[in-house]
Amino acid sequence: MKLLHDRIDKNWIVTESKMLTHRLTGEEREVDIVLESNLGAHSLIVSIECVDKKRPASSPWVESMAKKHEFLPTSKLVLWSANGFYRPAIVTAEKLGIDIVSQSDNTNIEWSKFSKILNGGTLKLVHSEFKFFIDAIEADGKKVRLDNPHDYIFKAKDREIFFSILELREFLIGKQEIGSVLLDHASEDKKDFWIHFVPPFECLVQKENGDWIEPFRIGFGVRATVEEAKTDAKSVVYKDTLSTLAVGDLNSGSFELFIEEKENEDPEISAQLVKKTTNKAL
Repeated sequence: MKLLHDRIDKNWIVTESKMLTHRLTGEEREVDIVLESNLGAHSLIVSIECVDKKRPASSPWVESMAKKHEFLPTSKLVLWSANGFYRPAIVTAEKLGIDIVSQSDNTNIEWSKFSKILNGGTLKLVHSEFKFFIDAIEADGKKVRLDNPHDYIFKAKDREIFFSILELREFLIGKQEIGSVLLDHASEDKKDFWIHFVPPFECLVQKENGDWIEPFRIGFGVRATVEEAKTDAKSVVYKDTLSTLAVGDLNSGSFELFIEEKENEDPEISAQLVKKTTNKAL
């Protein structure tokens, strides 16, 4: 279901255990998962049937699912198997125009990396707070410190380049090496440290009164804490893509990490924190 919601847009409706009507008998038939959308005057229905057995799915099961949907309003049929498909079942599905999806045994895919790490692994979520300070020299040689909450503007001395202190903060947060520093310094107890940033070119910073002065140090005070949880990870293979969803229960909520891996390609990663809700008495 997570895979479906990540791959489709808001125009689709996803329903579990949906009843569809047989065109000949009017009988209601249950389908495991149904996706519905409209394209102009046409209704599109993608039906997904699932099987969870110890052995791979067989060709008779594929044939029975194809027969079941012959007179249902299914536009496209997709079959999912927890333990893959026997070779004849794969051939049968291909000949009948049916897509198949299998849950992956992580050890069977040599090029997969993240799925193996997350299978029985741990997730660490780092919470960080950034506060900046800018030490500068005024025209009379006096040193001054600029800090929160003003969004100070910088400009290059010899070129038309402008950026704000908040844009600089976001730039630093997005750098992988900074993320590694945060992870290394974070602990269950709050931990404070600071990052010294040196611009790659000479620049000036604008004070609140509009004067431009020369900074000699730009720093960010950081407070970092971390939460850690065991992961419950599941993977599925669809064509040449291995998709893995790892979930960890943290004090702040449920952390979900979704990864798509392809051979010889960089993985695509997305994450979200589903915060816990508290029910207040009315």
